[in-house]
Amino acid sequence: MKPLVAASLVLLCFNLPSHAQDLLKPTDQQPLVENVSDQALEADTAVTAEGEITAIDAARERVTIAHGPVPSLKWPENRTAFRARPEQLHDLKVGDRVAFSFQADGSGAALVAIEKR
Repeated sequence: MKPLVAASLVLLCFNLPSHAQDLLKPTDQQPLVENVSDQALEADTAVTAEGEITAIDAARERVTIAHGPVPSLKWPENRTAFRARPEQLHDLKVGDRVAFSFQADGSGAALVAIEKR
């Protein structure tokens, strides 16, 4: 009986790393903000901040904003490139002070709304 218990423990020990790796895999595949439709970007789930536009890349639909800390996301003061729709970029220029709201995920952030200050 002891050899059977010992053999079972040895097999269990060798199999644990594969189980541990499975536990680290995501269980549900939620879409990234980039893949979410514009209608899904809702103001009630957005984070707000203020900052200054430091770069605009209309071709890539990006605006870079130097912003203060965002405590709800534990973001420090930083410069962040936000995904933006062309109509959001229309009247903006580098140096504009703005108030904005956005949604963030692991791969970046997308503007929900932006306005000059």
